Amino acid sequence: MLFNTQALRRAVYDDPRWRKQRMALIRQADWTCCLCGTRSPYKTGKGLVADHYPTPLAACKTPEDAMDSSNIRIVCRSCHNKVCSRDDNDYKNGVKRGSSATGGSLDINDEWFDY
Repeated sequence: MLFNTQALRRAVYDDPRWRKQRMALIRQADWTCCLCGTRSPYKTGKGLVADHYPTPLAACKTPEDAMDSSNIRIVCRSCHNKVCSRDDNDYKNGVKRGSSATGGSLDINDEWFDY
């Protein structure tokens, strides 16, 4: 079954397995953003996002693909907002995730990368 992005989001985020997996990944990351090191003071995971990377959710074909732990990183909302909209737009425009249109790095940890 092929999912459109909205149906896929609903199928993933409404699934109780997703909530368990998200919390397990947040615990594994010690409630810390993998990009900036910010630690959430909330044991509920509030303020942290399970980000689909390097393959964005829109590129996943099934809920199982979207729940693949190897494609999920834990980031704070601030970092997620900085990278997510850019990555989603790049995906829609055919730019490989993690690189600019000219092939340069979009890694937030690169020294030259400036928001």
